[in-house]
Amino acid sequence: MTLVGAPGPHNDVLYAGHNGLPGAPGAGQRMGQAVGVSPTHIYVGMPTGPNAQGAAYAVPWRNVTSHDASGADQPVTVYQPGKDGIPSGGKAFGAVIR
Repeated sequence: MTLVGAPGPHNDVLYAGHNGLPGAPGAGQRMGQAVGVSPTHIYVGMPTGPNAQGAAYAVPWRNVTSHDASGADQPVTVYQPGKDGIPSGGKAFGAVIR
């Protein structure tokens, strides 16, 4: 994805290694193929990212819209196959978020 211009004072860009998201940006990760929102989080899918089976991330809005005085991000929740009760196996986890 390419921005038309530089982010404004109330805009930010989500990518791996930024806003509390783990990893580093890489070709073909398909980050953001699926996006969902709640009052407290933005949910971002990365179906072919660093995790071979894909993953989804719950990023606190505060990481995207503002930071505290320290500039620190709040923790991001990681959902991926084989962890925290999510069955292992399959591929492209995070391709759809509802």
